[in-house]
Amino acid sequence: KHLKEWQIDAVKFGLNRDGKILLADEMGLGKTYSALGIMSCYCKEDWPLLVITPSSMKSSWKLTAWKLYSNVILQNESQIVVLSSSKEFVQILHKVYVKTQRKPDRWNDSNDDATGAVSNEPIQILITSYELLTATLSLSDSTVQSRFGSVFSSVILDESHLLRNTETNRSQTLIPALSNFKRIVLLTGTPAVSYSNELQTQYAILRGGFHHEFDTEIMKRMTLRRIKNDVNCSSDHDLHIEKIRSCILVELDRESRNQIDELITKWMKLKHEVVRQDEYFTIQRVLYQKTGMVKAYAACFRMIELLESSLTVKIVLFANHRVVLDCVENCLNERNIRSIRIDGSVKVSVRSARVDEFQNESTTVRVALLSLNAASVGITLTKADFVIQSELAWTPAQLLQAEDRAFRLGRKDNVYIEYLLAPGTLDDYMWPLIQSKIGNLSDIYNNSDPFQLNFTESHRQISTDKKIQSNARFPERTQLSFTETSSLKTNPMHSLFTNWQLH
Repeated sequence: KHLKEWQIDAVKFGLNRDGKILLADEMGLGKTYSALGIMSCYCKEDWPLLVITPSSMKSSWKLTAWKLYSNVILQNESQIVVLSSSKEFVQILHKVYVKTQRKPDRWNDSNDDATGAVSNEPIQILITSYELLTATLSLSDSTVQSRFGSVFSSVILDESHLLRNTETNRSQTLIPALSNFKRIVLLTGTPAVSYSNELQTQYAILRGGFHHEFDTEIMKRMTLRRIKNDVNCSSDHDLHIEKIRSCILVELDRESRNQIDELITKWMKLKHEVVRQDEYFTIQRVLYQKTGMVKAYAACFRMIELLESSLTVKIVLFANHRVVLDCVENCLNERNIRSIRIDGSVKVSVRSARVDEFQNESTTVRVALLSLNAASVGITLTKADFVIQSELAWTPAQLLQAEDRAFRLGRKDNVYIEYLLAPGTLDDYMWPLIQSKIGNLSDIYNNSDPFQLNFTESHRQISTDKKIQSNARFPERTQLSFTETSSLKTNPMHSLFTNWQLH
């Protein structure tokens, strides 16, 4: 009763492949429900179920699992345990192992009550993070590793693209540990972030390790990917919506341009000097932050204009650097505009309350300031009418993940995505890189995929030049103007932006 038609189709797809699939539906189609639907069919023979997810999403998984399974598979919410430490994981692992093996509990001690199980019902679902599981298996002895393989045979890996890099300790620890599981559901809306070969690690898990040659045809048979336009949504009006993307060009003032020109000159000189690579990346980080800062006031100005255009409009702004979020937040506070903020310093327990505050139509909160790294996954902000990308990310997947915080199930109207680009800054180098990475994924995604971005022509330009601040609506605060321009098509940044597509 909880599943949509396309989610039921995903369950059938998974069952036809013995519970081993990569579910790569577009963000917002409810992959969590589909995965739990698949695993519910194996609850009698192959549980307890292990769920591995980013730390910020553990609580959400527990809520969804209890909603779906309560009084059907699970009788008590304590049968779902969200793990918070390696010690707790090891304690529960030994306890579950003893019960499944029906042996005397040699591991039982007075600390067992700390495992979180408060009833006599057996633990059925353990939810952990990639970091916690990696640390537990890396530091534990062979007994723990052996019992891990004995206790679990079913696993859901949320955001499975996090295992794309074989060189990381995370991948080297988890891939061998998970490859022999009987039921494996990998979930990701962005199966490959930059290059198609990033899929190999995920398929190694599904196929039992790297000893199998990577086979594209087998990969396709094990993968299910739909976008919102693919599913039968005749009874779901919230799927008849579109992303409408546009770019806003930010013109730098003379002082900022001189500073960035100097940084770019140093950065380019060091690019091919191998012995000075540390210095090269240091300057790149400074340049990245400076590029974000010169666009911060433009972002604030744009939000104020949107907020004044309608009393009900809500906006989500993404940035990579805290100083950029600080700048925008201060600007909003000076105008008594209420906002929420989620960055890496915000505890997981606080995030859901802030999201609820933004989603609540009765509150006066109209802006959400979010970190791209901390909040581009795992939260739903369907009340947002606009998503402003004030800074670029190094991978297109992260930008799409951020967009889809608003563009997902529950949204009733179109979502407007606005990218702020500053010609003459690091944006000139990052945007072609993003475009190139999308081209590398052309063998995975087709023309109907959301990676094909058709941007509308922008008729606006924001300037930070103080010489023309007399035209600004808020010159005393933002020192910005919002002027018409008729020649954006000749701007190289505009041509790059409109060409961000696969073919």
